[in-house]
Amino acid sequence: MRTDTPSDFGTAPMLDPDSCYRALAAKDTRFDGVFFTGVKTTGIYCRPVCTVKTPRASSCLFFSSAAAAEAAGFRPCLRCRPELAPYALQQNLAHAVWQRIAAGALNDGDAERLAVEVGLSSRQLRRVLLQHFGVTPIELAQTQRLLFAKKLLQETRLPMVDVAYAAGFGSVRRFNALFAGRYGMAPSAIRRALLTTDAAVNDSLTLRLAYRPPFGWTDIVRYLSGRVIPGVEAVAQEGHGAYLRSVRIGDAEGWLRVSHLPHKQQLELEVAPALAAVLMPLLARVRSQFDLDANPAVIEAHLRQDPLLAAQLQAMPGLRVPGAFDPFEL
Repeated sequence: MRTDTPSDFGTAPMLDPDSCYRALAAKDTRFDGVFFTGVKTTGIYCRPVCTVKTPRASSCLFFSSAAAAEAAGFRPCLRCRPELAPYALQQNLAHAVWQRIAAGALNDGDAERLAVEVGLSSRQLRRVLLQHFGVTPIELAQTQRLLFAKKLLQETRLPMVDVAYAAGFGSVRRFNALFAGRYGMAPSAIRRALLTTDAAVNDSLTLRLAYRPPFGWTDIVRYLSGRVIPGVEAVAQEGHGAYLRSVRIGDAEGWLRVSHLPHKQQLELEVAPALAAVLMPLLARVRSQFDLDANPAVIEAHLRQDPLLAAQLQAMPGLRVPGAFDPFEL
């Protein structure tokens, strides 16, 4: 029996359908975010870890990004929620640009400015993203904004106008029109169907950030506890531990708290409501600080070739490389 690893999967459009389907049938967490599955019989696309019954191979199309799946006419699954998938982190220009877009770099629609920031012309930027993701920069940004808005609708009680602006839309009317046009339902229908009781009674904004297991949370908390900036950061030791800090992004000021949900393979992020307007860049910083987009299977495949490192990996599975919320703090 062949054993696939995430490194066997090429970038779009070079995904191997047979390998993708094996990962889908096994609901292999190593491939979460590496590809998405569009099911032709339902018109819905899912993460490879979706708990629904595995569709027939003949009904499946595979995409390297959520944006490519939506550009092909598929709607996101309401059960596995593609917006929760960890990013398919790769060291190339296309993914570096994609990470900027995911943090809101195109919320103002200025593709020319983004191109200058990454040292490309607007035509080169468009060609790079089309080659790797199958969509234009604007299409990629629009999918990210819609999925982020869907995340806020399902996980918070933010008013609709705040959801629209936090997701980078210039007006509620445009947000409603794009959401309904893409997903076939009004934003309010998502919230009525899926808002949880916990979110209804919590004054803070509580969001979830997924990762590929294993995740060495205890080791990260231990690392951060020895490096806290007094008056800015703190580490709580009760339970599984938690990381807390004050935040200032632009004119927005507040606090955040990060804790671990091991049974869900997610981190829970609590944020002060005052930070609602900067949630897109804030989540990008938290993902980077906790190295949530690392792929442990790929890392282990390389490092276990060294006997000393192999023993360390076995003793400390899921070890990540923590970063800093702000580069100035390094």
